[in-house]
Amino acid sequence: MNFFFFFAIIFKFHITPYGLCHYRFSKPRDKIFRRQISHCQFDGIRNFTRINDDITQHNYQHSVIYMQNTKSNADIIDIEAEEKMILKSLIIPDWSLVVETQAKMKMTNRTVIFGKPFCSTKLLADECAQTVFKTKRMGRNWKEINQKLNIGVKKEKSKLKLVLKKSNSEFPDKKTDGLAAIVNGVLFATDQDLLDAIREFRNMPIMSVFVDAIGLAGTMTAYTVGKNAFTTEAPEFLERFLQALSQTTKIDIAIINDLKIWMKNTNDKYYAKQIAFTIANLYRRYCQSTKSRKYACKNGKNDDINEFTKSIIAQCKDSDCQINALQIFENLPLLNLLPYAIQFLCVANNSENLVQQEALRFLQLFDGKYFHWKTINKLLRIFYNACPLRQTITDQTLAIEILLNIIPNAELIGTYFLRSEELFPAEQEKWAYFYSSIARKRQTSPNFKSYWAKMRSFREFQPNYAHRSLNATSDVSAINIAELGSGNNITVWIKTVSDKGILSWNVFSILLTSTKRPSFPLLQIFTEMKGMKSYLLESESYNSDEEGKSDDPLAIAQIGLLNNRNVPVTIFHGYGELINVIWNANGQPMLLYDKNLIYRQYYGYIPLMSGLSLTVDVIGTITIDLYGSATINFWNRDVGMKVNSTISTKLEGSINLASSNNLIGKATTMVYASGIVNIRFDADFFTVPHLFCISASHSPIVIKYTYTYSTKAGKEKRLWHNIKLSGSSLWLSKKLSDHCSLFEK
Repeated sequence: MNFFFFFAIIFKFHITPYGLCHYRFSKPRDKIFRRQISHCQFDGIRNFTRINDDITQHNYQHSVIYMQNTKSNADIIDIEAEEKMILKSLIIPDWSLVVETQAKMKMTNRTVIFGKPFCSTKLLADECAQTVFKTKRMGRNWKEINQKLNIGVKKEKSKLKLVLKKSNSEFPDKKTDGLAAIVNGVLFATDQDLLDAIREFRNMPIMSVFVDAIGLAGTMTAYTVGKNAFTTEAPEFLERFLQALSQTTKIDIAIINDLKIWMKNTNDKYYAKQIAFTIANLYRRYCQSTKSRKYACKNGKNDDINEFTKSIIAQCKDSDCQINALQIFENLPLLNLLPYAIQFLCVANNSENLVQQEALRFLQLFDGKYFHWKTINKLLRIFYNACPLRQTITDQTLAIEILLNIIPNAELIGTYFLRSEELFPAEQEKWAYFYSSIARKRQTSPNFKSYWAKMRSFREFQPNYAHRSLNATSDVSAINIAELGSGNNITVWIKTVSDKGILSWNVFSILLTSTKRPSFPLLQIFTEMKGMKSYLLESESYNSDEEGKSDDPLAIAQIGLLNNRNVPVTIFHGYGELINVIWNANGQPMLLYDKNLIYRQYYGYIPLMSGLSLTVDVIGTITIDLYGSATINFWNRDVGMKVNSTISTKLEGSINLASSNNLIGKATTMVYASGIVNIRFDADFFTVPHLFCISASHSPIVIKYTYTYSTKAGKEKRLWHNIKLSGSSLWLSKKLSDHCSLFEK
């Protein structure tokens, strides 16, 4: 019996109307057969995610039992079918929908009628159907067939101008709600509709959301209209359009190819760089879309991408262009680009040394297993300040980041670090950053924790109190601000490097961390400052050789959203621009950046055995507004900056049950969350020793859950509950908190 049962089970993947599914056919008992389908990979009409598959998951389960007549093995007299559609999120446990259907069929008449065949035996089945019954071929596969089937509840074609007028009247209170409706309107609009809407709403508040929607739509019509309109009639929105296009909900190779032609033909270097950033972002997402594409890109087998990267490299003849190239490649970190970045490490040529910092940032994006010892030696020499040219604190700390990523694959690196320890090091900021990075690494990686404990157990590498008593403010801090489902968390990381108390560089990141996969950056803000010592410090407090004679005051910032890095923005460059910034730094808040994005979209139909059909519609939107203010006083030698990040997100999913195109019932679940994350920088260079404070806090977080069920008759059932999480201040480290407390006195 066991032997028979083993061979009575068919267990494999099978192509079904739902997609590629887990298919199982078995015979649990005599004269009873069961077919089960589960774990389907739904394609859908539109299927897009910017974060990971845990955001929403579709789980279709199908179980059919066939019972034979006990008197005649040829007849199936009873069929019982159960189907279940589960829509859920592993990140948001309370967000879910379940729809179940049951169908029963019973044979009541088994009269057999014999008649003449309709077709000749020489005809194939499809030929018979087409010639005799006048049927029409629906397609060669289920994907083609589903596109032609008249099933499910079709999405209503909303009129774009009406949607824009309504959204404009509700702006900015319901900006998150309006984005999904505007994108839907753009998808169904003609090119003339889009152009008329751009002209009509150009000077209205909703225009920023509309521009984002045009870029997000991902259709050739929206792209063509946007490109033409924003290069001629409304050029002030071109940069925003390109940024939104890099976050598009649909990757179209035809659009990428047109972007490459556009980049090649434009004479504006600034917009050429913007276009290149967009192309790099789209290519990276294209490479990550399937395993085969990922393999081809990783091994340099995609000719189009190779052509793009080679063209960027070939046009560079100076350090500025090489820096731009590396910034572009940070959105497309391919293994075959590693040699290009490594060539700028620890060089003797001053012009190439200027490129080194950008090369180090590029190398941070790679797994440590891809670095050879020749490169590791260069990184160690940067850390030791043993290269032909002097290494800044920025270079050294960036090298620390890369070397710590390599350590699991080259354990000997730890000994090189610890051999260079001193009780009273001259470069205290570097070592403060190193010890802080080690502490955070031990918290986040159990393997690294055991490795470092083993290293410190050796007598030569025993820790000393002096290692923790450095007069420095460089720091790496990580704080969980929200715990989600299935081991997912929202974590704030702040990395700060100072030199003589003056900020060298800082990275503020909001990450989606997981125990299952690498962290995903939701929001990143990078800032860097150079050439400020001569303006903020007394001449005797630093060595004038530490800043080159050509180092003018410089500050740049770069924003990354959903793992897409935008083009860096120069805040000031030169003494004149610095003075202009100081005069305008009066503490008044101003909008620094705002963006409206879709991070999850799914729309598709699922036919059921009963003849009914399900329509699944999921949309996830996010809006981010960054406001900043600054005060700078050269007379008192103090600086204060505030950055407030207002984040709102909405995830809505609905399942419609329909017969043909007639709605039977609809269930909808929605979660909405909003809050503000505040970052504050304060520095006092008049006090000796200098005071430096970074503090983080978040406002109360409002979370709203809603469930709605409606029927064809108009009856509606609605459930909801709201949660308000209290705000809190996030102390980054004891040393920084001590500095911050001195500011409050």
